[in-house]
Parts: sequence; C-alpha cells; structure tokens
Amino acid sequence: MPSNDLPTRIRATRASRGLTLDQAAEQIGVGRMTLWRWEVGRCSPRGLQLASLVQWLAVSRSLTDP
Repeated sequence: MPSNDLPTRIRATRASRGLTLDQAAEQIGVGRMTLWRWEVGRCSPRGLQLASLVQWLAVSRSLTDP
C-alpha cells in the first residue's frame, strides 16, 4: 500500500470496527487529534506511534513504508 493510502486505511479500519475517533485513538495509544491528523493526511505516524498503528491495523510495517 503506498503511504498516501494510509489515511484511507486508517479511516476504513476504524469505520469497519464501528469505533469513534476517541475509541480508536485510545486503542492505539495516541490522542484524538493525532489520529485525526493521520486520517486527514496532515501528518504521518513515526517511531513508536507507527508501531502501535501498524499493530492496530494488523498489517506489516513494510506496507506503510513509502
């Protein structure tokens, strides 16, 4: 998956699980605004936040690399 598809993947995963932004952010371990910024493509996760997101998405980290 190209990195520009990551926001779409995050939104789709959250919607498919029936989670609010707050609920998903809590599961990932980030703030609601951080998750929102990822979903709209304003910024990208890095480091430990990326590792948490990858685990939550249940995808290989290589799929999130550009």
